[in-house]
Amino acid sequence: MKLQRTKRLFGRILSGSYRSIRAKLLSCFLIVTLIPLFSLGGLSYYQSAKIINSQFGKYGDNAVAQLEQQTSSTLNRMKQTAETIYSYLLDPTHTGIGRTPSTYGEIIEKNDFESLLKSLRNPLTAGIYIITTSGYYYGENNLDVAKLDHIPLWKNRPETYSGTYWLGFYNQDHFIKSDDAGGQPVIGLAVPIHLSNKAQNGSIILIEEHAAELLHMFRKFETDTHAHLLIKSPEGHVIYETDAEFSPKDSDIVWSRTLGVNHWTMEARIPAKAFYQSSGIIRGNTMAVAIVSCLLAFGVAYLFSSRFTARIRRLKDSMQRVSFGKLDTRTPIEGRDELGSLDISFNRMVTGVQTLIGEVERSERL
Repeated sequence: MKLQRTKRLFGRILSGSYRSIRAKLLSCFLIVTLIPLFSLGGLSYYQSAKIINSQFGKYGDNAVAQLEQQTSSTLNRMKQTAETIYSYLLDPTHTGIGRTPSTYGEIIEKNDFESLLKSLRNPLTAGIYIITTSGYYYGENNLDVAKLDHIPLWKNRPETYSGTYWLGFYNQDHFIKSDDAGGQPVIGLAVPIHLSNKAQNGSIILIEEHAAELLHMFRKFETDTHAHLLIKSPEGHVIYETDAEFSPKDSDIVWSRTLGVNHWTMEARIPAKAFYQSSGIIRGNTMAVAIVSCLLAFGVAYLFSSRFTARIRRLKDSMQRVSFGKLDTRTPIEGRDELGSLDISFNRMVTGVQTLIGEVERSERL
């Protein structure tokens, strides 16, 4: 259907339905100019948008993979620390740990254990504690055990559990003195001790690491990609979520990872509108360039056709004056093209007619 309309349009232009030569020239010039322009513009937009969307998708996927790697590295380091402590407690010679030391041997054993805990610290360690069922604890002397209930997942931990129990992100505000680095964001791990024949049975290993740098990475990713980040535990607990309100949709672009150390799921969602924003900018720029190019093409075509038709109009006016008997009429020769040759031929023809008429008049007078 469109092909037939195009054929009819060309037929009208070439057959003379458009009586103005200027209209014909304008139409032909614009058609020849705009078809390649829009074709190349559309192809350029398609290829550019495809590449940009692909690169942005790869960037988001790689960024989530990097977040997963950094988080897994932190969790693995904390888990290894807890396993080292648990292995130390499995030694049958360490029987005094778990109760308040009352003998010289128990004090020596306590000091040795405290030295082990200090040796396990690293620059990111926020705290390493062993909390007994009586409330007595090993580690730095700055812990207020009663304030541990400020940690949501610590307060809601199951009565009976084994293995690792991840506490997620929270503010470290469980010190005896409020000015002892209180309020710093940390990530916590609780490991229950099940050694029925030892005094530390029922105690809990608490490992905390500073999480400010990790949370900064999360927020930078959210800012760069405008994505909503959600980390959940296998039990459904929300470990981390972007502060901004977000309503998930089926059209969202989703990048997800599962942490191998504790099976947390890390999911980043970005609305389709935000994901395709870059290609939308390209589309707008392409349309703007196309419109400007159309106006420029129309202006050039108009100037060219005006100059061309002006020469034809002058020739037509000259022919009309000759038809009225003004044989001294001549057309200016403005070029060496076909119209210039036509002007020369017209002038020669008028000169010939004028000479012939003059000879006829002279012969009649004789």
